Amino acid sequence: MIAYRFKLYNHPRKQQKLHTLCNSAASLWNHVVKLDQRHYKLYKKSCPEAILKKHFKKITKKHQYWKELGSQTIQEIIERYVTSRKRFFDKVGKKPKVKKWKNFKSFVFKQSTGYKIYGNQLIVNGVATYGFWLHRKIEGNIKMIRIKRYSSGDWYLNVITDKTPETQEGRLGCNAHPIGLDFGMKTYITDSDGTEYESPQFFKRNRKLLAKAQRAVSKKVKGSKQRKKSLRKFAKVHEYIVNCRDDYQWKLAHELCQKHNLICIEDLNMKAMQRMWGRKISDLSHASFLKKLQHVANKYETKIIEVNRFYPSSKLCSTPGCDYKNVGLKLSDRDWVCPQCGVFHHRDINAAKNILGEGVRLAYSNGKTINSCELMAVAS
Repeated sequence: MIAYRFKLYNHPRKQQKLHTLCNSAASLWNHVVKLDQRHYKLYKKSCPEAILKKHFKKITKKHQYWKELGSQTIQEIIERYVTSRKRFFDKVGKKPKVKKWKNFKSFVFKQSTGYKIYGNQLIVNGVATYGFWLHRKIEGNIKMIRIKRYSSGDWYLNVITDKTPETQEGRLGCNAHPIGLDFGMKTYITDSDGTEYESPQFFKRNRKLLAKAQRAVSKKVKGSKQRKKSLRKFAKVHEYIVNCRDDYQWKLAHELCQKHNLICIEDLNMKAMQRMWGRKISDLSHASFLKKLQHVANKYETKIIEVNRFYPSSKLCSTPGCDYKNVGLKLSDRDWVCPQCGVFHHRDINAAKNILGEGVRLAYSNGKTINSCELMAVAS
């Protein structure tokens, strides 16, 4: 499946209908949350998904503002709540709760019910027509669309089709070149070839712009139109930072996957790093980059191998035949000399080389030494 994202033309009056639909979806979500909470108090267990759907099938006939959403949209909101509830009980997500209408961001249309797309025109409920920037041709049959609003006041259309992504050729044959990547704080990424990718740190670069927009918000009277306008400008700055970071990460992921058929990375504990370094880790956004790298790797048929986070990649000497481990290495030590073989090591490059060696070893269960032609079998 392929997802497309298009920005809707800015028509405040016409988009009032979209706000109404999104607010109706928010009220439905809140009703589902309260209903399930009441069911849990009475019966000491969560309400099954089938019963929730059956219940709302009856009551939506009495509420016109819910009826406008359509049955498929209502079912998707219930499914979204059940998924969120399951994630909470599995201890991988937060507890679903009642939301303010302005914090509920999107609603979904499925199976061509409630919408039509003709060229760059979106027709909702057969009444309202919205234009959008069709910067890419939509390929395949449309399975569902998601209409999403942002705090900046912009609306986006996400279109999901049944077309499978086409695989693209990277470096094939005996030219397959494996590489190890070490994520760091000083440099964004250091690879085993010695190339360093500096982090743009988009949040840090735009902190003055953010501070200026925040001051403008704080000077406005609460509840006034000017404050709402300032809040949208403030949200646009945040949106600009996110877009810049995403653009940089997507381009870097494509560059790495085009050049290499085997990429070895370290399995990092992002939550622990977030607690230790806070804002800088959020600015680097390594977790977001790893997701993009995995997605792009599927396109280029690139193999991604994760090395255990407890593997001492920085402390081991990467010289072939030398197994010395520098136990006393500190985080502040950026380079060191191996006392056993006398080789000078740059901390990040040495770690990347060790990650590559361990990744290649993990790729083969028998742990044999392999050449570049044999590596191609792992990468494909």
